Amino acid sequence: MSDKLLFHMVKLSSGRGQSLRKRDHRFMIARTAIAASACVLVAILAGGPASAATCTNGSLFGTFGYYHERPGGIPASGATSGPDVVLGQLTLDGQGNVTSGSWTWGIDSGSVAVGTTTGTYSISKNCTGTLTLNNEDQMFAGSNPAGPSHFNIYLNTATLTANNNMFQMIQSDQNWNQPGAGVAQGIVTCGLTGRKAVWTTNLLGLAAGAPADTVGQLTLDGVGGITGIETFTNNSVVTTLSVTGTYTENANCTGTWTITPKGGAPSHFNTVKVGAGLELLIIETDNNTFNAGSAYR
Repeated sequence: MSDKLLFHMVKLSSGRGQSLRKRDHRFMIARTAIAASACVLVAILAGGPASAATCTNGSLFGTFGYYHERPGGIPASGATSGPDVVLGQLTLDGQGNVTSGSWTWGIDSGSVAVGTTTGTYSISKNCTGTLTLNNEDQMFAGSNPAGPSHFNIYLNTATLTANNNMFQMIQSDQNWNQPGAGVAQGIVTCGLTGRKAVWTTNLLGLAAGAPADTVGQLTLDGVGGITGIETFTNNSVVTTLSVTGTYTENANCTGTWTITPKGGAPSHFNTVKVGAGLELLIIETDNNTFNAGSAYR
């Protein structure tokens, strides 16, 4: 083979190699661009702002514990000049009906009432709405039987699940100052299950017209017994005492407590379990007291 022919073969081979390398380079650039575009798209889809929740009447479905209160507030004219609190349980059917409800109402004069109710509700797409309870908390206001109570409600859109669903509420009837909330019962088995649980308590209120608050820790033994320790402030006098007591809990997650501080008289409460069994709403039912709050596991 001549040197001239060999030179042309080498040049041709080199040209083909350069062409292949250029083509491979262009292919790698294109493939990298496609991969980069895909990553950008995934990032946009994953990291972009979440779309606003859309609500319907079905967004509120099941059993809820609820309360509304105004320590130091002004209820309807002629009712009382001091604070009051309502605490209870509502069942919502997801179609705009409150099919059943029960409540306890206490006012600072020491009067306590209990009752049942039904009602209706309506939820807009923007997760705001209204709630009407037909026979609830106005019986002390001179309405006999108790008249309807009306509320504006606002759903917590980040917690629209069976265990965490919650709404804020405020009474919209004139001459009432009553903010509050509703908390889903969630998935929980209620009753005397035999399982021990430790609860921390936090209650605010009045006793004989003076400020009276309680914070403590209680152990419920699963079969109806209570032991624990609580700190009581009564008109600025602070005491910490051991307590004992008993409790009941129904299958529908409502119940009662009786708590007796060492050397003291028993106090009685109605309770509603919510939050998948991690929270209790509590209201005292003794006359001449005004005391309500929560307990947490």
